[in-house]
Amino acid sequence: MKKLLMFALLALMTAGIAVAQDAAAGSQPPAQPTAQQESTVGQPTEMNEPLYKGCLSGSKDNYILTDDKGNTFRLHSDKDINEHVGKMVEIRGNVKTEGVDSQKQPAAAGNAKDLDVGDIKSVSGSCPAAEAK
Repeated sequence: MKKLLMFALLALMTAGIAVAQDAAAGSQPPAQPTAQQESTVGQPTEMNEPLYKGCLSGSKDNYILTDDKGNTFRLHSDKDINEHVGKMVEIRGNVKTEGVDSQKQPAAAGNAKDLDVGDIKSVSGSCPAAEAK
């Protein structure tokens, strides 16, 4: 009988310790996201976003990127990108899904896809001269 009582007491103590460890681990506050994990407009983007390279043209609220294949992208950004007009640029960002802001798109943009700009930088090279019509 004495052995049975000792065995029961040992089992209860072991269970109590296991429960106490689980409770201590659960009482810690959840990890806060780091500034690098948070994505806000105007901050450099993560490297897994697509990269677009081409010539930037246009003016405020109507910037167009034309790549070397002739594809055009209407840019959406809260950044002042006027300093890059007329230059070759690299843009990290995402193409908007079809239909978004389609009413706001001017006719001059033609079949341009809408591109949300995460990061933009000028690169070496110059834009080809506009062809005479």
